Amino acid sequence: MQMLPQLCAIILFMAPMAFADQGVKTDTGKDACLLDINNCSGHYYDIVEKIARLKAAIQIGTRVYSPKELEHIEYLLKESLITADRIDADSSQVPENKDR
Repeated sequence: MQMLPQLCAIILFMAPMAFADQGVKTDTGKDACLLDINNCSGHYYDIVEKIARLKAAIQIGTRVYSPKELEHIEYLLKESLITADRIDADSSQVPENKDR
């Protein structure tokens, strides 16, 4: 259980590279589901995948996204990181499964 934060950190740093080419891309290379350009209902990312996709979009930068879109993506990333922190904080209070 003590390795969970370290594992999450490793995943968060490596995931943008792993997920950079996945997702619903527009003809301009934008991730349509992140920007909610297309109706992507029914396609949801888990929090780790969402953070990875947001970081990958920020790394692409103005080659694909407008400054206003990047600002929105950075806002979404901040919200997602706060959510991940809350999930991590709450999971520490969950009793461990003694069957393992």
